[in-house]
Amino acid sequence: MSNTYTIRNSDGVIVATINELERDRAATSLALHGRGSKEYGFDRNQNTFYQLEHFADATGPANPIEGQLWWDTGNQEVCVWTGSPQAWTTVVPISQGLGFNVIAGDGLVGGGPPAGSPLTTTLNVVGGTGITVTANSISTNDSEIIHDNLSGFVANEHIDHSTISLIAGNGLTGGNTLTSFAELFFVGGTGITTSGFNVLVDSSVVRTTGNQTISGVKTWTNQIQGAAGSAAAPSYTFTGDTDTGIYNSGTNEISFSTTGTQRFRIESGGVLRSLNSAYETLVTEDDDIPNKKYVDSVSPSVGGVPPTSTTFLGSGSVSVLTIGKKYLIHVYGITRSAGTGMHTMGSVRITQGGVPGSGTLVAQTPTRYMNWPDGNVPQSAHFVITAPSTTIAGCTDYRGAGLFEVPSHMLAIQLD
Repeated sequence: MSNTYTIRNSDGVIVATINELERDRAATSLALHGRGSKEYGFDRNQNTFYQLEHFADATGPANPIEGQLWWDTGNQEVCVWTGSPQAWTTVVPISQGLGFNVIAGDGLVGGGPPAGSPLTTTLNVVGGTGITVTANSISTNDSEIIHDNLSGFVANEHIDHSTISLIAGNGLTGGNTLTSFAELFFVGGTGITTSGFNVLVDSSVVRTTGNQTISGVKTWTNQIQGAAGSAAAPSYTFTGDTDTGIYNSGTNEISFSTTGTQRFRIESGGVLRSLNSAYETLVTEDDDIPNKKYVDSVSPSVGGVPPTSTTFLGSGSVSVLTIGKKYLIHVYGITRSAGTGMHTMGSVRITQGGVPGSGTLVAQTPTRYMNWPDGNVPQSAHFVITAPSTTIAGCTDYRGAGLFEVPSHMLAIQLD
């Protein structure tokens, strides 16, 4: 017969083996006696008291075993020794009829305990993707949190914006500063570079779509390019009059349109072409002198209709000249019979002013008096002059008589 005690737990696992005269305090928190141990009365009474008070102390008892209870006098709570992991864990009693209190950490708002409830606990938040928990603080990383369908629930988001302020960097306008502030940072991407608080946009990479309004003075350091456009919708047009403007009507040419119709075209060779047939005939028919301009004093008495070719109907004077410009003057319609009788025609004259036979002499031909046989007077004369005034007049001069006749027509062709 063995004098050894073998102590097992509820699962049959051996906890301690105690010899006959041994007094064991290492296997558990209680004193265990062997079969022949003396003076065991005190220890057994002490063991009973420890069990009654659940080893009440600010420090847990030594050598605890799984399932052992301990009253934590420091925190005023019952704890149990767990097997895996081995630690003292607070025993949460059944809350029926008692309730409990939630003590919220930073960033959460806690509720209060039901009336008369003696229990409290702390609500712990476990971190996850985009959420970091440090002690009682919770921080989020919005770049990792996917807010599915957030736009449909903005109205239900209970966010207090009274403590948020955006501090704008260079080139941006900042908002008002509220209770506290946070800096707004821009992350660069394709065509967008950030440097400090500067946001730089590469317009060759970033494309802006839709209608844009550009206000104020803008300086361009390169070409501004647009679509070719059409007469009805020119590329460069005006607000409220979008069918009037400039467009690219063909290779190396531009056109001008009004009311959606092409009016003028500058062709690749530099020719200005009018799409008005009457005007085009006027400026191109028999146009052998570059940049010439026709001026005439057409009056209702001789037709009153603007000329449509290089032949002008006019009277004995020409007006609307440009002072200082060079003109070819053609005087014609001289009476062939001039010079008969007692007076002989000496020259054809151009004078400054609109009254034939008076005013300052501008030019004459011939430069000296010359008598023509009766009936052989020239019927026309030509001059190249620099216009001294806006109006000049022509006449025939009768030598020595102070008399003159007015030619039936004059023509002025601008040479420069």
